[in-house]
Amino acid sequence: MRILFISNYFPPYFIGGYELRCKDVAEELKHRGHSVFVLTSRWGKNRKSPDSEVGRLLWLSNLKLSRLGILRQLVKEWLNQRALKQIIREFRPDRIFVWNLGNIGKSLLAAAQQSRVPVFYYIEDSWIYKEIKGDFWFSYSQEGLQRFKGFKHFFIQWIGRILPLGLQKIDPKTVMFVSQFMKKEALEADLPVEDSPVVYPGIPGKDFSPVEVKQNSAGKPRLLYVGQINQLKGIFTLLKAFDILVERGFHNLELSLVGGVDERDANRFRESLQKSSRQNRIKWMGQFPRDQMNSIYQSHDILVFPSERGEGVPLTLAEAMSCGMAIVSTSCGGSAEILRDGDNAFVFAAGNAVDCADKIQQLLTDHFLQEKLSKNAIAYTKEHFDLRSMGEAIEEVLLQKHSPAYTTLVREQLV
Repeated sequence: MRILFISNYFPPYFIGGYELRCKDVAEELKHRGHSVFVLTSRWGKNRKSPDSEVGRLLWLSNLKLSRLGILRQLVKEWLNQRALKQIIREFRPDRIFVWNLGNIGKSLLAAAQQSRVPVFYYIEDSWIYKEIKGDFWFSYSQEGLQRFKGFKHFFIQWIGRILPLGLQKIDPKTVMFVSQFMKKEALEADLPVEDSPVVYPGIPGKDFSPVEVKQNSAGKPRLLYVGQINQLKGIFTLLKAFDILVERGFHNLELSLVGGVDERDANRFRESLQKSSRQNRIKWMGQFPRDQMNSIYQSHDILVFPSERGEGVPLTLAEAMSCGMAIVSTSCGGSAEILRDGDNAFVFAAGNAVDCADKIQQLLTDHFLQEKLSKNAIAYTKEHFDLRSMGEAIEEVLLQKHSPAYTTLVREQLV
């Protein structure tokens, strides 16, 4: 098959695990003999991106668009649709595989549906049911003709001739969810996905593996946080837990923070690092290319994942478990589906710094317990986070509408 991926971001320019996992699956499907092209945003385009199988053509949008920016946004929507049609003509895909359309106008999704190429989805967050409802153009198309008269009524009709503003009903069998949690969230948002499959994620095992001896030669216990630096990720709960541990006498404890800083919490984060008990003990390392993450995991002892929001299945947890790290984490969202408290991880209550500190302390004072969690985490990832199995499951879903006659018909209509 020829598969066209659509994602708001794509490595090497990324924000989180959604787009990293998108690349993993694209590479796995290529390994399985399929041709792949990725259509993504222009974000990061000023930096070098030599990949000929990636088109960085899409414009990101402002979800809280003011009326003064209507025409500018209209141009972005039109350019995005033109880019999609161009790639469809040139690449001639058999499938369109939508990953994340966060911050991209949803008229692009309508255009994909109208292309007559079967559209499939892999859902890791809430964009498909939250952002569609709040999308500027869709809100106008759903309410505008009934609410407005005169010029505004004409304006909405005119937009409809330029942009497809109505989504077709999504076949639930074309929608894959990363976890039962994400599927439940979609169902609660009235998305009819009862029959949609859950395809749990895999990771490239060759890139994330444990070592017999940690690379920490200084002998100091080292904690690690990996993820975006913001409040919803629980970073400030972690910093409080760190202070508690220092007060309890763990003066050699170190904490490394890996990830980009959310602008909304940047000032608070930087100020928090200036606290005397944290200076020289906490190091913000910034964001790293993924091919360097294996060594970072291996040089630390305990991964703390304090997220306070529901996530699909965090990529960080899967990678760290594969590398044999002891895990201390909340069980928000899909994390609860992979973590076994006291077996392959220690779980603490979201937002509870004391509980977090208690769980970390147990591991710091019991090497055998830390080793137990590590071994069980490695065993779990080998059984459940196999990228080949994920690729096989996705391939099976993508093939369900495949037929030579249908493919020929679609290509003839695109000529």
